[in-house]
Amino acid sequence: MSMSRVFFSILSGAALLCYAALLLITIRNGLHQRSHRYFAVYLGGMVVWSLGALMTYLAPEHARFWNQVMMAGVAVTPLAFYGFVQGFLGRSNRDPYIIPGAVVLLVSLFLNAGGALVARISVSQTGLIVFSFGPAMPLFSAYFPFFQLLVAY
Repeated sequence: MSMSRVFFSILSGAALLCYAALLLITIRNGLHQRSHRYFAVYLGGMVVWSLGALMTYLAPEHARFWNQVMMAGVAVTPLAFYGFVQGFLGRSNRDPYIIPGAVVLLVSLFLNAGGALVARISVSQTGLIVFSFGPAMPLFSAYFPFFQLLVAY
């Protein structure tokens, strides 16, 4: 294993531990408020993402599977972050974007499980994850920034 892959493994492992610790603290403090629930979902997505990243470096022969795990974690974050901000700002529970966003999230997760978001994944000798976009990436590419822009609005 090259030094850069060791470095990226340590970085991914540290991120996994930090996100998991924050998730445990959030759950321990209670999920009574909507912002806390969405923050826990966001952190859960980041735990899944960092676990996938760590395992991609530790088991590069299974890079495709672990990349799908990473993408599943990343897919949750825009909607969870949007919900967190809406809850934190005390905006209405009847948000018109949550249900359509959840449907697009579920479709994205289904497409990801089928390998349609990312294709040809490998880990280079320098430790970089090399991949190409799959045919369903345009859907995900619209969903992700849409909710990021809504947060800014």
